[in-house]
Amino acid sequence: MLTPHEPLIKTVKIDETENWCPEIRRRVKRIFGVYLFDARRRVHCCEIASSHELHFVRESQAEFHDETTEEEREEIARILMEGDAATDPISYIHCSRLDNAPEFDEGFLPQGEIGVCKVYNSHRPEERKAEDEADAAYDDRTKEEWESFDLSDEEIEAWKEAADKATAEAIEEAMEYSHQNCI
Repeated sequence: MLTPHEPLIKTVKIDETENWCPEIRRRVKRIFGVYLFDARRRVHCCEIASSHELHFVRESQAEFHDETTEEEREEIARILMEGDAATDPISYIHCSRLDNAPEFDEGFLPQGEIGVCKVYNSHRPEERKAEDEADAAYDDRTKEEWESFDLSDEEIEAWKEAADKATAEAIEEAMEYSHQNCI
């Protein structure tokens, strides 16, 4: 029997400044879309290359010029929220872009155009270290299982359905976390 799927939820922030009108682009340094995804789940969108399914989290995050006043920041944040209402709740990005993306610290913006940050269940360093160790052990164990099992199509489909359900639940939980904390 295969080990049940354990989602590995991560945040990705993508520089989407170019998607905004010139007036807004002039008023900020950068604008990031914020998404959650399961780093262990890959999908194929009518092509051979696998993709991660991204779930749009919240309003975009802007990096402001130093001279931007608080009033201007609030106005821009309001405009971004209005624009974000048109953002698709789910989008896809090739796994290779995220698997090789640099990491950034929770609550901050990436240095470059894209960055990934693991969503932890705790803020305590010792508990985060334990989570990282458990994740590494899970990855090693499941890799060995997939390589050693000869599974039927029905068994694979049942596992995938359970994995989809586990991912949906973990994304929902992480969404709740993200609305309570600044990710």
